[in-house]
Formats: sequence, structure tokens, C-alpha cells
Amino acid sequence: MFSKICSGIECDPQMGMRMASVKITSAIITIALTFSLASLTGCGDGSTASTPVQPSQPVTPTGPASGSEFIYSINFASELQVAPLNPTTGEIGAAVVATQNILELPEEAVAAQFGNFIYLVGFDQYQATTAVWILSISGASGELTLIDGSPFHIAGAANPYYNLLMDSQHGRFFTAGMAQGPDGFVDVFQINQYSINPGNGELNDANQLVLATTTQGWIIDPVIDPLGKFIYADGSSPEGSGIFAFTIDPTAGDISQIAGSPFPAATSSATSDSNVQLLTSPSGNSLNVITAGDTYVFAIDPNSGALTAIPGSPFPNNDTLGTPAVMTPNNEFMFVGAELPLASGGYSPIIQTFAVDSGNGTIGTTPLSDPTSAGVANEFMQIDPTGRVLIAPDIPSVWSFTINQSAGALTSVAGSPFTLPGDPFGAQQTLIVKIP
Repeated sequence: MFSKICSGIECDPQMGMRMASVKITSAIITIALTFSLASLTGCGDGSTASTPVQPSQPVTPTGPASGSEFIYSINFASELQVAPLNPTTGEIGAAVVATQNILELPEEAVAAQFGNFIYLVGFDQYQATTAVWILSISGASGELTLIDGSPFHIAGAANPYYNLLMDSQHGRFFTAGMAQGPDGFVDVFQINQYSINPGNGELNDANQLVLATTTQGWIIDPVIDPLGKFIYADGSSPEGSGIFAFTIDPTAGDISQIAGSPFPAATSSATSDSNVQLLTSPSGNSLNVITAGDTYVFAIDPNSGALTAIPGSPFPNNDTLGTPAVMTPNNEFMFVGAELPLASGGYSPIIQTFAVDSGNGTIGTTPLSDPTSAGVANEFMQIDPTGRVLIAPDIPSVWSFTINQSAGALTSVAGSPFTLPGDPFGAQQTLIVKIP
């Protein structure tokens, strides 16, 4: 370029190039240059040296790569840790603080993923109410950024122990739990709906109350089916005890109790000392109710959401405390935590594998293999989205197992347990996310 316009520029071989004006088709371009004449060509002195200008390099995205997986620790310390998870080998990399620049987070929370965002529901100690925090997965290593406006508070949520039910099919989520009723007591089961803007993760309409029961009692541990059509919860009220079932309007999100609800169940967390866990199958065709000793399986009517016990239910699970269970995404295996009696007294936690008929939900009556890794924590087990890795956190350690895709057997990953810092004084959950 300079060789074509140099005739209109005053050049001085001794002093280099001075400021000059160049007239090109009636446009005046003022050029302020200080580099030497030797860096130009064709300026009238016969010099030929030239250094081409390098094009600017493209900016490398700072966010995580598509398809990468991370594991987050959600703890009582108001600090989230994140580590990379290899979905093929099950290895967990070194952890870093995911919320380095976020000052205010709930002391205790439940979490779910939607796209490149994580949603936390927990108790805001400053406002003395339950709230929703929205975090963008913005860093290459899974670091998080707080979305403007967070936290969003849930009106009337007097009980800090809430649940988050993600409905990815319709781009929304629900918060559900016991709230304060008109009588001043915490005796109303309340569900609020939040619609998500998929572009920036923000809430389109926050805090839309879609259900508030009017009868006294307790309805707890709700789950949502994978298609976002029904909500089920364990509970007890003057209507009866068992599994409460609700249908969700696909457009408005309004919630109505299903005819026949509550459906009878042998035991309930609301009326007994035994823990009960509800688990919908990944296909949405069945609901599993895991109790101490048995798993009750109900077929889900795809139209009404009504529950019908399948033949052979309940199925023994050798569980003594009703600890949580998880199921592989292909509906073929279920892993149930249990307590193994020790000869010296007391119990040691174990993980058992059961075969599942993906068509009708029938569960094998005996474990497929010997109990896995006695002494491994099993309270907050989780399976990664590929169905190849099972995580069992026992903060500050996290056990990782690969899942045999044909037999369901668990194999401890070399180096397990991995370190994932958290609060050692309280229960701990992890959240596995896969970047879209």
C-alpha cells in the first residue's frame, strides 16, 4: 500500500518518515508515523526491505468446550468447587473454586442445569426466605458468573428446605416445598414456576405460583418426570398417605392434582422413621418408590399420570435405611445404596446393582453382583449424562466408578477417591453437567 502512495509523502532518508498528508480521490488521510524509512519500499531511495503486517489472531472463546463434563460440589460453605470429569475413564481432575468472585451464595442449596446455566435454590439468610440463584458457566474450567438480578426470592417460602424440579423440555423449572399457610403454620405444599430465557438464562416470569394445597399435612421429596408432564411427591394429609400426583399444563404450567391421588404406598417418610426416595425412570414410563427393604414400581399412564402397581411389585432391594437410588439413562440398571452389617457391630455403606426391564420397569429380585466397595458413601450418588460413570461423594473425597454397559458392574476408577473440597461437617451433593 505504501509503495502506491509514497509519491505524495515527504521522505527524509536520514530522519525517517515525518507526518504528512496524502490526498486520495478528494479524501484527506492524516498519517502519524514514526517508524524508519527502511521499513517501507518504493519511497524513492531504492530501499527494498519490507516487513509484512501480520493479521490479527482470532479471539479464543473463554467458555468451556462443547461436550465437556464437570462436577460441582454444592455444600454448606457457600462456595462451589468444580473439577473436570472424563466421561470415558471416570477420572476427576484437580478442583478449582468455581465462584471466586461471588460473595453471597446460599449456605445450603439444591442445583440443576439448563444449557450453559446452573440454578441454585437455597435459603437466603439475609432476607430470611428461600431464593433462586442463577449462575452462568462462563470459564473454560467451569468457573461461574452470577447473573444480574440474582437471587430471586420465592414469596411465602417460609421453609428453607425446598426442591428444584427442572423441566428442560419446556424451558422452565419449578420450586416445590412446604410453605406458610393462612393459619400461620408451615403446612401448605407450594409450587412456583419459572420460565427461562434460553439465550441468557434469565427468568422470563419469576415467582409464578401454580399450586398451593389447602389441606394440612406434609408433602415432601417431589420429583418431575423427564417429559415435564407430571410431578410426584411422598406425603401425608387428611386425604390420606402415599404418593401425591400432579399434572402440569404444557403451556401455562398450571398444576392440578390427579384423580386418585394420593396413591397408596406401603410407607411414607411423612409418617415413619424410614427414608423414602422417589425416582422416575429416564423414559418416564414408571415411578420407583425406594423404601427400607423394598422398591415399589408403578406404571405411569402417559396421558393422565395416574399410577398403577406393576405385577411383582414390590421388589426386594436389601436396603436397611431407604438410602437414595439412581438409574442409568437407558433404563437398564438401578443402583441402590444400602448398609452392610459388620461382624464387629454397626454398618458399612455399600452400592448394589439391579437389572431393570426398560419396557415395563420390572426390577431383578437379587443384585447382579457382589456389593460394590464397602465403605463407600452412597447418599448422594449421581450418574453422568452418558451413563458410563457413577459418582458417590463423601466430601472431601469423591468416589468414581465406571459402569459396565452390558452387565452393570461397577469398577472403581484408579486414583479414586478424588479430592473435591467442601464442608466436611454437613451433607454434600454434587452436580454433574455436560456442556451443550
